[in-house]
Amino acid sequence: SRMIYGMAYERSLPRILSKIHPTRRTPHYAILITMLATAPFLFFKDIGFVARVTNFGSFFIFILVNLSVIALRYKRPLAKRPFKIPLSLKRLPLIPLAGLILTFLLILKLDICSIGLGLIFIYCGIIVYKYLETSKFSRR
Repeated sequence: SRMIYGMAYERSLPRILSKIHPTRRTPHYAILITMLATAPFLFFKDIGFVARVTNFGSFFIFILVNLSVIALRYKRPLAKRPFKIPLSLKRLPLIPLAGLILTFLLILKLDICSIGLGLIFIYCGIIVYKYLETSKFSRR
């Protein structure tokens, strides 16, 4: 729900998902969407499978974050950065590189069904994002 809230706050998703409840101070619409999206998983008999698909999603995000850190070093080498990553080989930051490799190795430990379903969810998310980006919800 926090990712949905953050994306809506940045106007990547409909603005209503960034609304905060007046008394509870929580992003109640984002929480509701998260609940509706995750409720179908209640019907899976193997909670381990649900956990592995969730792990795949988390690993995929970690890979993207580490790739982004590395890519930004080359695409925007002169950008002002609020912190420095220790252990770099010229412009190549070694800690994100190690994170990238280790996370990829963790993905290889997952079963093919978990990876497949995770990729399907990511693809569906991209479709929803592209639809919302080109629809009336996008106010850029």
